[in-house]
Amino acid sequence: MVLAWFLSPFLVLVVPVTGGSGLLAITNLPQTISVPEDTQPWARIFTVKTPGMTPGMTPGMAYNMTPDTNFSINALGQVQVSAPLDYDLLPKDNTLMLEISVTSTTKKTKTFTGNLTVVVTNVFDVPPNLTSNTSVVTVKEELLQQTLSCNVTAVDAETEDGDKLTFSLSGPNSMFFAIDWTTGAITVQNPIDYDAGYHTLSLVVLVEDLGGNKDRLDITVNIEDVNDNAPTCTPNTFHVAVPEDAADNTVVASLFCTDVDSVTTTTLSCMIVSGDPSSNFTTDTPGTSLSVKTAGPLDHETTTSYTLIVHVYDNDTEASRHTAVVTVVVQVEDVDDNAPVWVTMAQTIPVSEDVVPGSTFFTVLAIDPDTTPGSTVTYVVTGGTGKHSFKINSLTGELSTLVTLDCDNITKSYDLVLNASDGQHNTPSLSLTITVLDVNDNTPEFKETPYTYSIIENATLSTSVGTVSATDSDAGQNGMFFFSLDVFLQGTPSHFTIDQTTGVVSTTGGLDRESQDVYVALVKAIDKGQPRLTGTTTLVIHVTDINDNYPVFSANPYRGSVMEMDVHSSILTVSATDRDIGTNSMITYSINSLYPGHATASNFSINSSSGILSVVTPVDRETDPTFILHVLAVDGGTPSLTATATVMIDVEDVNEPPQWVATSTTVSMAEGLAVGTHVAKVVAVDRDSGIGGSVLYRIADIAASNGTPSLGVFDVNTISGDIRTTRVLDCDVGVRSYTVIITATDGLGQTASPNFTLNISLTDVNDNSPVFGRIAYSFTIAENMVVGITVNGTTQVSASDADSGQNNIVKYKIARFLEGESSHFSIDTDTGVITTASRLDRETNDRYVFVVVAQDTGVPPLTGSTTVTVTVTDVNDHTPQFSSAQYSGQVVEDAPNGTCILSLTVTDRDVSNSGTVTLSITTPQLAVDTFSIESVSGRICLRKTVNREDHSVYTFTVRADDGGSLTSTTTVTVHVLDVNDNPPVMSPVFYNTEVAYTGVCDSSITTVTATDADSGINGDITYFLERNVFAYLFTIDPYSGVFSMKSQAGKSSRYILAASAQDGGTPANNASTPAIVRVDTLDLNDVAVTIRLSVDKAAFEANSAVFIPTIESIVKSSFPSAILKLWCVESRSGSAVIPTSSRRKLLQSSSPVDVHVYAVADNASDDMDNINKSKTFLTSAQLLLPLASDPSGTPVGQLTTGAMKYFHVEAVTGYHLVVTPWAETTAGIAIITVSVVLAVVLITVTVVVICYTYKRRKRPVSPQRPSHVYSYGRPKQKPGKGAGLEIGYLKKHPPPVLTSLPLPTYTVKPLPMKTGEDGITSLDYTNNGGRAINRDFQGSAVDEATGRVYHYDTRKNQRRWMTTPEGKSVRVTHH
Repeated sequence: MVLAWFLSPFLVLVVPVTGGSGLLAITNLPQTISVPEDTQPWARIFTVKTPGMTPGMTPGMAYNMTPDTNFSINALGQVQVSAPLDYDLLPKDNTLMLEISVTSTTKKTKTFTGNLTVVVTNVFDVPPNLTSNTSVVTVKEELLQQTLSCNVTAVDAETEDGDKLTFSLSGPNSMFFAIDWTTGAITVQNPIDYDAGYHTLSLVVLVEDLGGNKDRLDITVNIEDVNDNAPTCTPNTFHVAVPEDAADNTVVASLFCTDVDSVTTTTLSCMIVSGDPSSNFTTDTPGTSLSVKTAGPLDHETTTSYTLIVHVYDNDTEASRHTAVVTVVVQVEDVDDNAPVWVTMAQTIPVSEDVVPGSTFFTVLAIDPDTTPGSTVTYVVTGGTGKHSFKINSLTGELSTLVTLDCDNITKSYDLVLNASDGQHNTPSLSLTITVLDVNDNTPEFKETPYTYSIIENATLSTSVGTVSATDSDAGQNGMFFFSLDVFLQGTPSHFTIDQTTGVVSTTGGLDRESQDVYVALVKAIDKGQPRLTGTTTLVIHVTDINDNYPVFSANPYRGSVMEMDVHSSILTVSATDRDIGTNSMITYSINSLYPGHATASNFSINSSSGILSVVTPVDRETDPTFILHVLAVDGGTPSLTATATVMIDVEDVNEPPQWVATSTTVSMAEGLAVGTHVAKVVAVDRDSGIGGSVLYRIADIAASNGTPSLGVFDVNTISGDIRTTRVLDCDVGVRSYTVIITATDGLGQTASPNFTLNISLTDVNDNSPVFGRIAYSFTIAENMVVGITVNGTTQVSASDADSGQNNIVKYKIARFLEGESSHFSIDTDTGVITTASRLDRETNDRYVFVVVAQDTGVPPLTGSTTVTVTVTDVNDHTPQFSSAQYSGQVVEDAPNGTCILSLTVTDRDVSNSGTVTLSITTPQLAVDTFSIESVSGRICLRKTVNREDHSVYTFTVRADDGGSLTSTTTVTVHVLDVNDNPPVMSPVFYNTEVAYTGVCDSSITTVTATDADSGINGDITYFLERNVFAYLFTIDPYSGVFSMKSQAGKSSRYILAASAQDGGTPANNASTPAIVRVDTLDLNDVAVTIRLSVDKAAFEANSAVFIPTIESIVKSSFPSAILKLWCVESRSGSAVIPTSSRRKLLQSSSPVDVHVYAVADNASDDMDNINKSKTFLTSAQLLLPLASDPSGTPVGQLTTGAMKYFHVEAVTGYHLVVTPWAETTAGIAIITVSVVLAVVLITVTVVVICYTYKRRKRPVSPQRPSHVYSYGRPKQKPGKGAGLEIGYLKKHPPPVLTSLPLPTYTVKPLPMKTGEDGITSLDYTNNGGRAINRDFQGSAVDEATGRVYHYDTRKNQRRWMTTPEGKSVRVTHH
């Protein structure tokens, strides 16, 4: 054997294959396996497989392995670890060779051999050891890439070269340092700010091997301070006011400045660097308190304010010095040293007497050249006769009245003395004279209101009614007035008039009190002033009555009725009216006469006042059926006037009851007769007439002899009185006779007395069959009962017969068996008792059904039958069985109480009461309280509603109990299905946001959130905006809830929107309370500042949690209530700095960023109650004051030190967005270019179409003036044939025939004129001249309709027919 060491970190055991003649190889060797060095002894690592032999069962089979130092093999062929393994102690220069052999000696010795290679893997179980030359080191703050002076080393006892060690850092301060993971060298990675409190840092160094074993070392790092902070002044801006007469060395501003560095002295110095060109101010020398003082005289009139820039610096060298900037704004206050001066001069002021008290009518003015608060001029009235009648506004100098002015009764002129003062200096007095101007301000007044007069209605025209009078306190023309009567409130103005001067009212027309009894008019007194004033009063004229109207009855004739024999009853009321009033209208009634031939008037009387007509003595209808009376109505006037009316009175009959012809009778009839059999007839008579003489019959009562209710057994014909049966009568039921009571009533309800009595007796016949007490009988009997026992103990059937005597004796017998064997039961013929006749077996036949017949002994005999069912019962020997061991169902959570979910099926093979199964829910109690189960149907139903949000699954046990003592159980699971019963809930319900009105950089505003307690699709939430009138501006992502702006909004506007949520259920639920989103749009040019960083966007976002709070704390030093907000982060061109541990800023390919921020002045708008309150923002200039140390944007010290060093702040400047005009954008240029091209193409096409159309149209031809002179003589030569005039054109466009018509729309070619042989001047058609170009011309043309020639002049728009010297018309001749 050879021991070999191959590859680290594995120990390879090579088992060589040994050979021999005829040896066979083992089936699973050779093979290589791996074994960790920490494998426990006797652990099995491999099993040898041999063909045809079973380890432990094949006789003579044995295993052997060499060498066996660390491993062994047992009788089952299992290779085991026999000794502990140690990877580190194994020799590297020896090879362990293992050989496994299997020998079988059954019939013939066989040996199988094979090689096994075992790889022992190393287990790292020795931890490394970490050491250092020192545990305390010192580094300077803010100095990156410093290497700590500690020398960290680590040693691992593991001997394998592959055992690598890894260094790392831990602890709360490890973020500032970096460690080389291979060498352990520690360097400073991030800035450490001593002034932020990092004086001593704790660092933990860790080393770990490949096996996860670790060691640690604690190192203390002391931080050394450097001068890296500028002084900080709070505040850094002062606004002060100094009077111009302030003395030298007056303190203007005291500076409160500190320096957090400890390496510099605490002494700070300051100096004014700008804003004081005349050296009017100075600062304290170093070593004293820092302040700015006056150093020379101030003059408000020369300079009103100073802006001093003061530098505060520490005591370091000039090259390392740090400076803070403080701005002091000094307002020079003026001193009051001038008296006011009157601008208004003494004068006379006219005032109308009708001016309203308190009205301003004049303003005086005095000015003060000073601008101090003391220069405000105040005015006062100091004297004069009008001191108590007028007042002056002390600030504006406006004069107004205190009282009502009256030039007639009080005074016409006032004097006023005024004074003006600025509080220290007074003006001389100013005297004014006020003259009151008279106006027409008094209205004529009547002496009485109203005036009331009376006049009789038959007064004649111009009768005086009365006189009105008035007075006017004005004098002259204003005091003169006249009367007018033109407005009538009641009545018409045509009946009265008034004298304008005297006020006498008289009649102008006839009066009629019945048409108008009162006249009400307005009387006016109108003065003659300007403007005219009018006084009014009311005139009331009553028209008195005369008796000039007859009484008038309300009806004529009147008709009434009276019952005969009636006395002292009212019949009717007559009524008459009289249009007169008073005594003239009082009416008295009386009876004038009777109709001839009737009773005297003593039968009736009339009330003279009310007109009530009454009967006073009885009247007889048979004697006098009708009375006619004449009633008089007489008024109370003198002389009196009378009216007559006719009254007709009908006498009505009195009804009497009918009378029976006979009052009773008795009849006999056999039972069983058919329905409708006639029984008897009753008769009653009534001698009254009409409906009162008709008689109706009715059965009032029917009494049976046995007392049973019998109403309805008989019926009577209401008209004829015939009585018939309504059913078949049966005396076997115990009724032997009936007594029928009958009534007779006339048409008016009178009933004959006494009632008619009809006695009916019945005779019996044999007509009833035996009847069993039940239609069917059911009995039970146990299957193990003995023969001869009565079924169910004392069971028998019983039948009865309603007949009597021999007819009601009953005998019993079993007629036939419908189910079961007939030999098993028998019946007693007399008693009907049923007994068993043989043994019963329920398994053979569990039920018997047979028919029992009962027969009476009558002639002929009658029978009745019944059905008997005998059930054989079983013993209880089977438990209930559920159809399933487990059941599952589901129910929606909003299902009402009583909703059934699923049904359980349970059976019991027993058929006795023991087979009746009762179901119940046993456990748990929650299910018992929630569900119920029906034993019959097996249905499981809700006992109460369920809520999926409380319990989504119920699992419980159902038990089945039979009628005995046997039970079984099953498990039921009910899943509660979700329904959409929970609306989304908005959280929060108020969002207070801002966004740039342009939407640039970042258009997202906020993210709206909501929750829904439902699950699945019911819990899926989509967002939307309710009543979004700003849909063109804002949108919300329905799934994420991101609320953003999609187009440019109004500048500095406030938008209030409602965001809501809807779930995915059906029907969908909306949030009950929407979230209110307030969006204020900003002009970032006004309120934002840009902080320029050297890091990229990823680096900023990694530590953004430090950035905003730090900036906000700096801003709050000047504006304590301010809230800083991040608008957006925008990349710019250039290369960003990587915030690494190197000593220099490393550049990378990514772009640096500008961070845009703004600030809200306070948090008042965060309260929803203040949603309509304006939001105040700090301006860009205000934000720059605490963040920038100078106008160029140099960041203050807090932005470049401490944790802010990470961001490498370059500058802080005001934000400025350059908006490119739309026409200069790419889209604008493209759209404008396309529009211009399209316009050019459109114009070109239009021109081409116009030209083409113009050329296509046949333009008219203007004739040229002929080149020859007209000749009215005979022609020198005959005209040639074929004249060339365009006759076709003229036919289509004939010229007009009138001498004054609009110019024709056509022209003809010029034609030369020729003289024909007939002496008529004609035109030459042979000349086809060119078209005329000149539009102003004269020429000739031919009227095609007549052939006449006319001359036209386009300049004068005239035509005239051409004639020869002889006066003949010139016509065209054709040749």
